[in-house]
Amino acid sequence: MGRLKTLDEWLDWQESLHAQEIDLGLERVQKVYRKLFPNGVPFQVITVAGTNGKGSTITFIDSIYQQSDFKIGAFTSPHLIKYNERFSVNGKMASDESICQAFDTIEVLRGNTSLTYFEFSTLAALVIFANEKVAIAVLEIGLGGRLDSVNIVDPNVSVITNIAIDHTDYLGDTREVIGLEKAGIMRNDVSCICGDQNPPTSLQNHADNIGALLTFVNQPYLGKISLQGEHQQYNAALAIEVVNQLQPLFPIDQSQLSQGLEKANILARFQVKTVNNKTIVLDVAHNEAAIKSL
Repeated sequence: MGRLKTLDEWLDWQESLHAQEIDLGLERVQKVYRKLFPNGVPFQVITVAGTNGKGSTITFIDSIYQQSDFKIGAFTSPHLIKYNERFSVNGKMASDESICQAFDTIEVLRGNTSLTYFEFSTLAALVIFANEKVAIAVLEIGLGGRLDSVNIVDPNVSVITNIAIDHTDYLGDTREVIGLEKAGIMRNDVSCICGDQNPPTSLQNHADNIGALLTFVNQPYLGKISLQGEHQQYNAALAIEVVNQLQPLFPIDQSQLSQGLEKANILARFQVKTVNNKTIVLDVAHNEAAIKSL
């Protein structure tokens, strides 16, 4: 491989590196991760899975900690307009330079291990956050949970927003089976917060089997929030419970919490625009459950 200089060159090359666009499994990416971080990542990790609401929940968490002195990174996917959106530190999108630097670091250690486009992105997020010396990183699962590359990192708190039917080719076609895939982000003696109002039994069964500390959030947050829709009140409640779980390490006061929930902003979540005197609603809803919420 010749020297890659620009972000576009890196991304074009990554798209052709691995034979399959989606290749679930942790063995390859874990091998590179252990070279990058032999002692694990130097920050606390919040892993967020779920069929819908991941991006909004992460936005609330991110915004709350931005009101404090704790430096926070967020890794989300996919991007809407620009690849750099996937990585942010204290709400600021990563630069081309910082992403390319992370890719260089990964490529030096990768050896002959083939990585998918998303696996490269996951590792880049961890490198960027380590370089930026964040205190907390919120990581969004790309697909499922158990075999997603984000799951190479052991979380300090995990979140499962909800379980609905989606990506059946990879995750199964029932909520019980899909729930078990998402339950794969749980860890022994680590809190997992779930916002599903009718959770499949596979979640609790898996938590019991491995000794995870599963908590269900059943009530919406009724205070003022920036995002529209009742479903966002439940996402806000999840974010609050995450903050509560991390309170001993990262104390947040009521003012910071309220401000974070009121200032949170994310594109294409019931985003209303006027174009040529017509009202347009932009939303990323892409499955039946999301459309019903919309």
